[in-house]
Amino acid sequence: MFLDGLILAIPTYAIQIPMMMSAGRRAALAPPPAPGAFPFAPGTCGTMLLSWLVVLTIQGTYFTWMIGARGQTIGKMALRLKVVRGDLSPVSYGRAFGRFWGYQLSSLTLGIGYLMVLFTKDHRALHDIVCDTRVVKI
Repeated sequence: MFLDGLILAIPTYAIQIPMMMSAGRRAALAPPPAPGAFPFAPGTCGTMLLSWLVVLTIQGTYFTWMIGARGQTIGKMALRLKVVRGDLSPVSYGRAFGRFWGYQLSSLTLGIGYLMVLFTKDHRALHDIVCDTRVVKI
């Protein structure tokens, strides 16, 4: 995940940094909000939401395409690991997409979904259990 995170940081920050700078400029030039009013400058919340959607789109595309096409991300290739179904058959693009959303679920549990590999007998994380996948050494 570390190597994949580094790879994804390049396009993500290349898009996010200009978006956030633009939102910051708009916020700096906006008049201060009235007492009790919405505290954000107009347009900044939309930019933050769009930025978050860009990140999800980049990550979702990367993980879905790599796992669906090869069963491996670049980080998994470096470690000679592969994602397969529970019966060791290849993972479809649909299941890879679901597994990406399982990553989000694992993250929403404050990382406990990832730590489950330490406590399950077959060493599967929450997203692997939900999507009937497993990571194997090749």
